[in-house]
Amino acid sequence: MLVTGGTRGIGAAVVRRFQLAGARVAATARSATAHSMDGVLFIPADIGTTAGADSIVSRLTVDWGGLDILVSNAGGVETKPGR
Repeated sequence: MLVTGGTRGIGAAVVRRFQLAGARVAATARSATAHSMDGVLFIPADIGTTAGADSIVSRLTVDWGGLDILVSNAGGVETKPGR
């Protein structure tokens, strides 16, 4: 299982919950968390770029042979004033 945006907030809570349930969990974010993520495969990457997405796929393919479950938690919004 991979959780995008898995180092803070809701993403970190999803990672912890699935870990407690016995799942093998990977987390990705642009930067690592300040607290320990024991037992979690952390992949630093920006999923908003092709290079970042490619690095995640490559790492999961090499380390785990692929991916079964994706929790798409990362996101961002760019809005301009007045729209």
